[in-house]
Amino acid sequence: MNNRVRTVFNRRKQASDTTCAAVEIVVCLGRERFYFSIGIFLNATQWLDGKVINHPKAAIFNEQIQKKVTEFERIIIAMEVNGDDMTTQQFKTYLSSDGSNRRNFMAWMRERIQSRKMREGTRKGHLTTYKALQRFGKFKTFDDVTLTHIYEFDMFIREEETYTSTGKRIGSVGPHPRGLFRWRHAFRAFSTRFGQNHHHITRKAATGP
Repeated sequence: MNNRVRTVFNRRKQASDTTCAAVEIVVCLGRERFYFSIGIFLNATQWLDGKVINHPKAAIFNEQIQKKVTEFERIIIAMEVNGDDMTTQQFKTYLSSDGSNRRNFMAWMRERIQSRKMREGTRKGHLTTYKALQRFGKFKTFDDVTLTHIYEFDMFIREEETYTSTGKRIGSVGPHPRGLFRWRHAFRAFSTRFGQNHHHITRKAATGP
């Protein structure tokens, strides 16, 4: 968990041994905050150091909380990759009314590239990145925006080679388009966030989970 996505319990200071309060996830982007309730209510004796305790469904609740935190972290990574404004309003565009991811990642990215106001050169760079992601084939939903996949895509764009019909070698993703630098920045941020290094992920990518 990082300082941009974290859990909050008893924000309004209402919980006691007999009175329950909500567990919420707060998304912090710049000076803005967005609080999201996940439907878990506990009394003051059932929460300690960011974990549900002393509750018959503690394990289930902790898993639900971590899943939603990870989902929101992935959305922020996707926003960084796509060059979005890092605002809570923009964050909410990724969510449906029930707080789940609104669209699959590739469809969303394509729509954003086509609809956003930008220079045509910038749009072409984003499309180049989009096509590289299509060839890579592992980013279908927001759940696929994982540390391992980001690293694998970084390796993919470094190693991929294509040739013209005459056999002349060309770079398949162009001369380091800006969008690909965003992926590398996202990978570094994700590595730092989860306390893992390149060598660990290399072994994980090679051997599987």
